[in-house]
Amino acid sequence: MTRVASTRTAVVTGRTAVASRATIPVIQNLCPVSEQFDNAAWTKFGGITVAPNTADVTDPNGGSTADKFTYDGTGAAGGARLAQAIIVEPHRATAYTGGIHGRTLTGTRQLSLSINVGTTALIMLTTAWQRFSLSSPTDIDGRILTVTVLGDGIDNSAGDWYFWGASMNNSNRLSGYATGVVNTGRIRGTP
Repeated sequence: MTRVASTRTAVVTGRTAVASRATIPVIQNLCPVSEQFDNAAWTKFGGITVAPNTADVTDPNGGSTADKFTYDGTGAAGGARLAQAIIVEPHRATAYTGGIHGRTLTGTRQLSLSINVGTTALIMLTTAWQRFSLSSPTDIDGRILTVTVLGDGIDNSAGDWYFWGASMNNSNRLSGYATGVVNTGRIRGTP
């Protein structure tokens, strides 16, 4: 959410914040469940288990809300590992940008990030938190967007990695991170 530089109260009305006499656009995180990867809203595929709120690593804000993913090597090489479907309003004919914070405990791990079918990029997880993002074309059909993490199609070995803070914005860039939206479209808050 864009912060309003004013001592007056800001009123959030759908997609804009109104303060004083200025109108400032608000970019919301459209991922309803942005940090709880063990939640049923996130589909886990082929050999993935999730340990929520791990003590192995601190999350990007210094807390303990990062989730540990353990892959046992039994899924298809290049297959989906994790996905969340996001329902959007059909009148939004704009680019969408999805992202996720990721890291490993040791070494590196290459995965793929995808928004819907056909928009995919390789990501390299290292021992430092990184925020990966990917934008979709502006002509997405239908009402459902998916954020998907896939194997890279090359390395199908077992291993662990950590994710925190998934996001989806209706913009051609990823905004500052905010937790996911409630079904009413209101912003829940920022970490």
